[in-house]
Order: sequence, then C-alpha cells, then structure tokens
Amino acid sequence: MNTLLLLLALLAPQLQLPSRDGEPVVVLTAPHAGIATTNGGKIVQLKYETTVYLPEVLPTTLPNGTQWYIDIVNFGPTDTTVSGGKQFTVHLHPKDMVRILSDGSKYSVVK
Repeated sequence: MNTLLLLLALLAPQLQLPSRDGEPVVVLTAPHAGIATTNGGKIVQLKYETTVYLPEVLPTTLPNGTQWYIDIVNFGPTDTTVSGGKQFTVHLHPKDMVRILSDGSKYSVVK
C-alpha cells in the first residue's frame, strides 16, 4: 500500500499542466464539446471528450491583437479528434498537446 501511495505521489505532478505565462485554463468534460472563440489564447484540457469542435466561424485575432490560437491537451483515457470543419482534423492520443492557430481563413497546427 505504501508503495502505491509513493508511486501516485511521484506520478501526480506529471499529470498537471504547468502554467504557461499565466495562460488561463479551460476544462472540457462533455463527450462532444465545442471550443468557443472566447477560449482563444487559453489552454483547454480535455477529460472525456471523443470529439472537440473548433469555432465554425474562424477567428482572426485575440483581444490583444495577436493571432488567435488555442492550446489543447488530452488528459482523457482515450484518443480525441479535434475538428475544424471539413478541411481540418487533428487526432490526439492521451497526454498529447497541440497548438492550433487560425488566421481567419484556415486552421493550422504548430508543432
């Protein structure tokens, strides 16, 4: 039992997403969740989603004038699909992270 507790104590910090310059974190927990345009510039943590939808109307900029982006982390137990219409799809395995940009005409991935 002590070994299990020690193992959990060692692994638990690895499951937490470190703060990135104070970016706000949004946690989605619905099976088919949508990401709002207002979530741009934030980290979105996925817990149980199988499909996540990006905004249908492609955003262009954040309120501070920089290009719209979203960081998505799959903390769920299964693969997740991020869909941005017919032209954009990204598959995330558990613990994968991706940054998605929008320039108002298309979505793209930064690796």
